[in-house]
Amino acid sequence: MGKKIYKLEKFEEEKFKLFAIHSNIDDYKIAFLLNSKCGSKFVKARGYIDFPNQNAFFNHFEWEEKKKGISCDLFSNKFIKLEDDETKVKELFNLPETKEVYLIRDFKKVDYFIKINSGVSKEFFLKEISKIDEVSLFYEISVEKLSGFSLNFN
Repeated sequence: MGKKIYKLEKFEEEKFKLFAIHSNIDDYKIAFLLNSKCGSKFVKARGYIDFPNQNAFFNHFEWEEKKKGISCDLFSNKFIKLEDDETKVKELFNLPETKEVYLIRDFKKVDYFIKINSGVSKEFFLKEISKIDEVSLFYEISVEKLSGFSLNFN
């Protein structure tokens, strides 16, 4: 019996569109507003986007409709980490220090991202998201600006 040899000639990187959302509301509220105003169906994902070396995790919502070919992710860009020092916490006026950790450091001012993998056009969100008062700014980010960017959802 002969051996089968498979040759991988071209490997295309994952194609996706990435959008930035500036809003001062909580992540569950932005997901709710996107669902109600835009007709999306984001639900809380089981896992988080985890940065174990920084002891930080980012909330993640997903919208999957396999029959329609829709695959989108909504995730937060900021995580506020409490620096616990037990000696300071026991004192009356000393509060624990906080540190912000960013999922994508090049875009520190962005609160949330929508990653469109397939099935939804950018016009779908652009048209309806302007009706959400709590969103101050929404725009597409050029994927080329994200050097070495990849998301691993846990």
